[in-house]
Amino acid sequence: MRRLLLAILLFLTTNAQAAGPVISDEVRAAAITLSRTLGSENMMSQMFDTMAGQIEGAVTRQNPKAGAKAIVNEIIMPEMKLRMGELNNQIIEIWAATFDLTELEQLRQFYETPLGKKSLQLMPKVMAEGQAAGAKWAQEVFRDILTKHEVRLRALGLDPTK
Repeated sequence: MRRLLLAILLFLTTNAQAAGPVISDEVRAAAITLSRTLGSENMMSQMFDTMAGQIEGAVTRQNPKAGAKAIVNEIIMPEMKLRMGELNNQIIEIWAATFDLTELEQLRQFYETPLGKKSLQLMPKVMAEGQAAGAKWAQEVFRDILTKHEVRLRALGLDPTK
């Protein structure tokens, strides 16, 4: 039994090291500092608040009789927010694996400038407007595709009017 446990431990350790680059403590610390500068946990909290409405809609669609608002606000979101640090740590590891120490420091320095601060402040608005524009564009393109290819779509068994 002990040999089996040692073999499993060796396997997991070997695969964990093979899974990604070795990140120095200095690079990880720079990624943590950048995360704080970016206000990552605050951004995640805002993202979770946005997700709450989407999750509530999904719960309602799956079970209209369920108390979706209570399920989301009293169970799902508190658990997600409680474990938000786990996600933040994963994102820090991604930053640390993607950028070297100098790049992380340069990014932090940029986000501490007036333009960097402004971009952080306005990014949620820019992203929301970009998503809305993308959704509108996709609807228009999809409608045009259905109109342009109606005959072929019907031949393939799709009724474009539904």
